[in-house]
Amino acid sequence: MLLIDYRILVWLIRWGLDMVKIWTQEEEIKLRELYPRIITTDICSILNRTRGAIINKANGLGLRKPMCSRNLCNRKSRRKDFFIESYFEEINSHEKARILGLIWADGSVHTKDGHYNMSIQLQECDGYILEYIKNTLKSNRKLIFIKSRNINWQNTYILNLSSKYMNNSLAALNIVPNKTYAKLSPIVPQQYINSFVLGLFEGDGSIVINKNSPKIKIANNYETCSWLKDSISPILDIGGGVYKDTHSNSYSWAVHGRHQVIKIAKWMYKNIDINTVMLRKYNKFRENGII
Repeated sequence: MLLIDYRILVWLIRWGLDMVKIWTQEEEIKLRELYPRIITTDICSILNRTRGAIINKANGLGLRKPMCSRNLCNRKSRRKDFFIESYFEEINSHEKARILGLIWADGSVHTKDGHYNMSIQLQECDGYILEYIKNTLKSNRKLIFIKSRNINWQNTYILNLSSKYMNNSLAALNIVPNKTYAKLSPIVPQQYINSFVLGLFEGDGSIVINKNSPKIKIANNYETCSWLKDSISPILDIGGGVYKDTHSNSYSWAVHGRHQVIKIAKWMYKNIDINTVMLRKYNKFRENGII
């Protein structure tokens, strides 16, 4: 009796079903839009189709990839790390906006000698957030552990991804090398601002609780803090201001008062799965009856 590896059998069944699965008009439109400019592996993730089904349908529609795109696919096939490089091409979900906010706060992008890199660094206790982001981007990269040489500093984890395509997508959203000094403001669709602010808060934010007047604060450059004030105040009908740190060139956006802090907290968390948030900050709101 011929024995077939179970995983191969599952793949063959899925491949066969996918090849005969009818394409909707919306899927065809999306394929026509994506195929010439996005690597096939990413299209598979977006349309939830096998590579064979994508290529077969593209050939049937007469779609072709430009030479530069084919070269990109060939380079990718030789890489050992893979992820959805087109993830930030369009910010069309609260999840994307929140991750983008965290990158704005604690991420960095680098371009040097033809190498493109994006990294996010968080404290060791927040490493599970990077695991969540890694899984969301379907990356097989392992987190990098950095042991602090200073007993007063935290150990950290780093998620490091290399992609020219992703860096270009982030640059279109004003996340550029040395972004702290670039004097740029975030570019976020209006309907996802609350989730972007949550990511920004998880990276650069803090909450100070005292008996009379709790305070929420996000530290960043002047442009970002001004954007926070101008974006949030009209939406929530609250006050808040931008303040310069007396000991450095950094700024912070801050709001005082229990009523206003409750408004902000509920607004930030309302569209995100609580199981994925940074618990040490979320729990501080809960422990003090703010959420």
